[in-house]
Amino acid sequence: MSKTEPIYFCNQCKKIITALEDLLFVEDGVSRGFCSEKCIEQFFMPIVQYFEKMEKNLRSLLRVDDRDEILEYINDVKMLD
Repeated sequence: MSKTEPIYFCNQCKKIITALEDLLFVEDGVSRGFCSEKCIEQFFMPIVQYFEKMEKNLRSLLRVDDRDEILEYINDVKMLD
């Protein structure tokens, strides 16, 4: 029985990658690799959209629509909690 080479692949598009060095890693200690920055963006887009929606809802709830207004609250620990 012959020894087989390890198989690496992009976690987004599933493209087979021949060398580990050709994968892009975003997080330390996580084996999830990507073939390109485009695939990284596509993979994380749902979680980014989730947090963007959460931010929009919080801004609406707190009536903070302007970025300059937010800067006033950054140093207010009670508000950030």
